[in-house]
Amino acid sequence: MYDVMLIDDDLTVRQRLRAMIDWKALGLRVVCEAADSDSAMELYLLHRPKIIITDICIPIISGLELADAIAALDPDVRFIVITGYTDFEYAKHSVRLGAVDLLSKPIFPEDLTRSLQKALDYFYSKREAFQRHAALNRIVSDYLPQLQAQFLQKLLRSPDGTEEQLQKRCGELRIALKHEAFAVITMELEYPSRRGSSKTRLALYDTILSELREAGLQPCGAEDSHDIFNCLLNIPAGTPDNFIEEQLSMLQNKLLLVADCRLHAGIGRIVSALTDCPLSYAEAIVALNYQDVLREDDIIHYKNIRHFEPSLPDPQQLQEYLLALFRENKLDELVVAIETHLHAISVRDGDGSTHVRSFCADYLHSILMESMRLGMPAEQLEALGLSISALQKRRRISEQVNYIMEATKQLLGRLFQKPAGQSNHLIELAKEFVNEHLPDPTLDMALVSDHVGLSKIYFCRLFPKEEGVSFSNYLKLARIERAKQLLLQTNMKVFEISDAAGFSNAKYFGYVFKQEVGLTPLEFQKTSAHSHSDKENSTAK
Repeated sequence: MYDVMLIDDDLTVRQRLRAMIDWKALGLRVVCEAADSDSAMELYLLHRPKIIITDICIPIISGLELADAIAALDPDVRFIVITGYTDFEYAKHSVRLGAVDLLSKPIFPEDLTRSLQKALDYFYSKREAFQRHAALNRIVSDYLPQLQAQFLQKLLRSPDGTEEQLQKRCGELRIALKHEAFAVITMELEYPSRRGSSKTRLALYDTILSELREAGLQPCGAEDSHDIFNCLLNIPAGTPDNFIEEQLSMLQNKLLLVADCRLHAGIGRIVSALTDCPLSYAEAIVALNYQDVLREDDIIHYKNIRHFEPSLPDPQQLQEYLLALFRENKLDELVVAIETHLHAISVRDGDGSTHVRSFCADYLHSILMESMRLGMPAEQLEALGLSISALQKRRRISEQVNYIMEATKQLLGRLFQKPAGQSNHLIELAKEFVNEHLPDPTLDMALVSDHVGLSKIYFCRLFPKEEGVSFSNYLKLARIERAKQLLLQTNMKVFEISDAAGFSNAKYFGYVFKQEVGLTPLEFQKTSAHSHSDKENSTAK
């Protein structure tokens, strides 16, 4: 049963409308009627009818203006517009409102019935679409755990795609990513006296995941394979390495008391991108396998086994990791990472002078290039006197190491401690790109960050740091400002301005504009025009 409201300033007309239709037979009921726009709006807010039959010429504001206001509150309301005129402009406006029909007086029962049926057909089709969507969601939900597990398995071993593509895939699979960092833990349960059933084991892992979630270590994927349980944690940036160890140690004690089983776990390093998760996963596996070496501890972080078997990462992966720390201005972590790597070289290769010199040169070149990409002019670099040739003039290994450490500090100081009012060059390029492409409704952070050559994650952090507002809010406000200019300086229609400012549709444009400005686009236009006229009259006097 759908509710109907009648609006006409003539009581006789409203009575005739009530009498000419068998409302109940159509599945309708007339819940209220009004003689003017103000009372109509009050009754609408009280009853929320889904079908409104309104005359155009009603007191206070027209039926079309009233329909505009109601449509902004509920776009699904269907309007049947009645008029004594045949003006085509009324017809066009009615269509834009989503009116199902424009009826001329006098109204005949068969015409009104036909119009009401059109409105009902809209609701029936929408309900059917909703039911189909719900059924599809149920099917997707049935297969979703399997799809998530397949995705996680590939992500931990050989991710296919860029960071942005992997982030998008997570969204499609309903894998919620709340934080900017990731770490992999690999776990195994040991039953001293008996073998736990598969059901019991999975129940215990569910308990572990729940406890980790409560501790703020958001599990965003898990994989159970051959008694080994791999879990990807989505954790806040800056989480200390030992925090994960502490939480797992507490869980281990709880499991011993409650379930008489021991938890063995290996922990990989914390990484800042999904594409780096295989590195953390590999480290977690190695750490778990070191149970036989470090028998005194069942919870092992990869960093704690390096003094047993120093291993050198792939040079390209190492440089990418160091550059990521550099871009995020993590000086302390950079120093530790460099010192750890140099220590591993010395343990593995004895003197290792050749490898150290090569590493220093590659690292210095990388941070010099990265500094320029982040907006540092070449003349500033020259003024600092930092160069590969200057590095190579240092004959002793210790001097070269000190040189790259000092270069790191100087560059980070110049990049991240800018004078007040100085903007990052890449952010300025991003803003220029936004202004040039505002009409494009597909313009988003991924497109802009790709244009300036930054990762989406890093751009997402950098933009509000430089501008004091998130990128999404900046884009929205830029579009609103463009719309204001067009409203004041052109004769374009509202829907044309919506397109020109990059909004997906006119209704959404009207909603956002009202939310930000406090007025509808037309109200803003009229108010501004009146204000301008008053100023001119005042000047003339």
